[in-house]
Amino acid sequence: MRHAVVFGGSNGGIGSALARELARSHRVVVVDLVPPRVELGNSIDFLQCNVAELGDVAKLVPQLSQLVSLPMQARRSPARRRIGVSPSTST
Repeated sequence: MRHAVVFGGSNGGIGSALARELARSHRVVVVDLVPPRVELGNSIDFLQCNVAELGDVAKLVPQLSQLVSLPMQARRSPARRRIGVSPSTST
């Protein structure tokens, strides 16, 4: 089965609709700051995380790896990864 991670989407709207649509053919994990206010469905998992906080993201990666297949590189150094910044230049 294919996997999908949706950041945002626990409060209805476009993210929730995307998660439900992806759940037809994927194992879906919704990651959001606040717990779901709408029913996401039985085939959608939820993880709470503030993606603006590096410490939260570092804790998220092991949790995600329990639910979906992650590339080995993501499992090794989550705290050093930032979108658009290589690990060698991150602070």
